[in-house]
Amino acid sequence: MISIRPARPEDAATVIAFVNDLNRYEGKPLMSLTPAQFCESAFGSEPWFQCLVAEWDGRAVGYAAYSRSFELESGARALHLVDLFVASEARRQGVASALFAELARIALELGCEHIGWEVLAWNTEAQAFYRAIGGTEEEVLSLSLGARQIKALV
Repeated sequence: MISIRPARPEDAATVIAFVNDLNRYEGKPLMSLTPAQFCESAFGSEPWFQCLVAEWDGRAVGYAAYSRSFELESGARALHLVDLFVASEARRQGVASALFAELARIALELGCEHIGWEVLAWNTEAQAFYRAIGGTEEEVLSLSLGARQIKALV
């Protein structure tokens, strides 16, 4: 049975391991965040993100990390999905759908009118899932600055 719950500090190492599984899949460097740093960022006095954990018969099999956002063009509250990951052995079992359903419930509870996220252009499996739950594409080019570039601007 699938259950979704808010992450707890004792989930930090498990979520970090899942993040590293996702990073391996995406060809990205492994995360260097420690469980203590994760807890400070997720559960500290000023949390930077929130996290849901998916369990299958009491065993963690996935997570969704998200943060609050605001859509200025529409004047609406929003949630931004940072990451969604389901362990390979639990895929196509409804886990991702359950995570998204809980995220939608939270969005409604917070008065959000939008949930946004990005997906890698080559990740057609994820794109198919997002379309299946009603996700629509926006013509946006996602850009970012790394630490070096941020420092260079100051």
